[in-house]
Amino acid sequence: MFLPTIQVDPLKREPLYLQLAGQIRTAILQGKLESGEMLPGTRTLSEQLGLARNTLKAAFEELVSEGLLRPQVGQGYRVVEQPRLVTDLQIHAEGPSFGFDLPTGMQAARSESRLVQLDLREVLPDPRLLPRVELARALRRSLKLASATRDPDLEPLGMKPLREALAAFLEERRGLRLEADQLLVTRGEGQATDLLMRAFLKPGKAVVLESPGLPRLREQAELMGIRPLFLPVDEGGAEVAALEGHSQDKAIRMIFLSPGAQAPTGVSLSPTRREYLLAWAEEHRVAIVEVDSGAEWTALNPVPLPLMAEDSRGVVIYLGGLRGLLGSTLRMGWIAGPRSLIARLASLQATLGLRPEPTMEATLRELLEEGTLSRTARKLLLASQERREVMSSSLGLPTSSFAGGALWVATGETSAYAWAQRVEAAGIRVRPGRDFDAEQKDLPYLYLPFMAHEPEELRRIASCILEHRPAGRFQP
Repeated sequence: MFLPTIQVDPLKREPLYLQLAGQIRTAILQGKLESGEMLPGTRTLSEQLGLARNTLKAAFEELVSEGLLRPQVGQGYRVVEQPRLVTDLQIHAEGPSFGFDLPTGMQAARSESRLVQLDLREVLPDPRLLPRVELARALRRSLKLASATRDPDLEPLGMKPLREALAAFLEERRGLRLEADQLLVTRGEGQATDLLMRAFLKPGKAVVLESPGLPRLREQAELMGIRPLFLPVDEGGAEVAALEGHSQDKAIRMIFLSPGAQAPTGVSLSPTRREYLLAWAEEHRVAIVEVDSGAEWTALNPVPLPLMAEDSRGVVIYLGGLRGLLGSTLRMGWIAGPRSLIARLASLQATLGLRPEPTMEATLRELLEEGTLSRTARKLLLASQERREVMSSSLGLPTSSFAGGALWVATGETSAYAWAQRVEAAGIRVRPGRDFDAEQKDLPYLYLPFMAHEPEELRRIASCILEHRPAGRFQP
């Protein structure tokens, strides 16, 4: 009999009855317990396994609910016959039996190096500063109320109380005045970007991006057959005067940029360039998508307002998300824009089956209404000011970053790409400037997020980076 060999560990977080049920389930599916076999009674097993009879009964009832056991009145539990699994076939993922062509224009995901112990490629908050207790409580409440949640189809823009709370949050934190029906809730910034590109841009059309800029925007555009055009970036932000050279290109429908804290450089778009950009977009009937990520973590005073707050022409669409505040714990984003546009985007989102889960919406609503996100934002801002200074002073290298959660560090004559490779071999993965360049040139910069680490950790990170700088002028 298989059951006496079962062992459970009371120190594990998983309840004992689920540990027991899991091992019995495996035994049934592997044929160690045959169909029709009768299990010993709970009294006998309690003595053999040293477990309470209630624990055994809970495990058996769990397997009854899964269709693996059947209760027999006055006898116990019998193994239910299971479909036979085919085990004598060999299925090859590659080679002669690979009977279709792989999609083109896509790269395989990079396998993780065993050497990498610390990944610094993305701005993420310090998990120690996140409202874990409040988040867990809000999620538990949302799950309990899930059966009472309204049908998502009745609120295609997202739950109205959530959108009202989000509008209040954006007014408090970013100075935007929005109504609930000007907001569409999404599953994150990436999905929001995808919706906008699908809605405005067809294969062969053009989108204007920044260079250096966010790699995912370029990759999403190219994957959809959209032609990317690029604006160079300097200390005043995107050089929007370069748009004049594209004035006759009727294929341009949309401009993506980050005027508050340009990624990756961290610079803000100057007032004169803001005005030029708004006027150009109005004249040429082109939508501006403002990606507002990281502008709050700024060393500038006053904090730059979103471009949408200055837009009297109606040309700006605002895109944001929670990744900078909550990391990957709650992937939610939003799009703000004219009501007619938001309604159409909601229809597209529903067609693609990409509506956020109501439980996640309810969780976010509670975090907003109770002020949890506002408090978290203030804590992260305070931490960012200290951590930026610690990272910058520990490196002792020139940086152009005054905003955002990362430094854009100049490497001088040293190849940033070669430097990043050496640092990765030492266990820390960082992004060199070439990752952000439209032509993947070896820009002399390293992108170094600092938000997720405490000051002493940042000093050790900076020390490792400096220790592995290539000697002299080096090109890969």
